[in-house]
Amino acid sequence: MMIIVNMPGVVFGVRQGASFAMAIAGAYLWLRNRQPIAGCVIIVAATLLHFSSVVVLAAVLLSRITRTGILRVIYFA
Repeated sequence: MMIIVNMPGVVFGVRQGASFAMAIAGAYLWLRNRQPIAGCVIIVAATLLHFSSVVVLAAVLLSRITRTGILRVIYFA
């Protein structure tokens, strides 16, 4: 009954969780230089799935610009 009443909340919650999971997986691939193109594609797809994962995209882009190890961790966290 609660799902019927609060359908938008359930739908947005499912998309946000899946989006963050995809964004974290893409960030891991990209930052570890294992498959940078695949990681970039996964992060962009996650951002298109739900806009709240743009935070992960911004953190990854900032960490790639600075190119120092400790700043990568700080920006990503």
